[in-house]
Amino acid sequence: MAKSLSPVGGGRPSEAGADEWIHGGRGSGGTPSSAPAPPPTAPPVVEEAAERTKRLTLDIPVSLHTRIKVGCAERGTKMVEEIREILEAHYMRETR
Repeated sequence: MAKSLSPVGGGRPSEAGADEWIHGGRGSGGTPSSAPAPPPTAPPVVEEAAERTKRLTLDIPVSLHTRIKVGCAERGTKMVEEIREILEAHYMRETR
């Protein structure tokens, strides 16, 4: 015998409910529903176009890895962020 599944909430939503969901809390007529309005959102942050990245694999002593990891954990940073900053500082970008 096949198992039957019933939708959550007891059945098919009404057409008005579906329209409200599609229109973000507004019925098909565009009038606000009784649902609370979502909080205002901050304007999107415009970031510079990200430069493509290339993976770099390094073999380092376990003791160095441990020191880096512990230091980053204490500062609340990620290892990749700190290592990238160190490399950037050592190999300063040339502006042409």
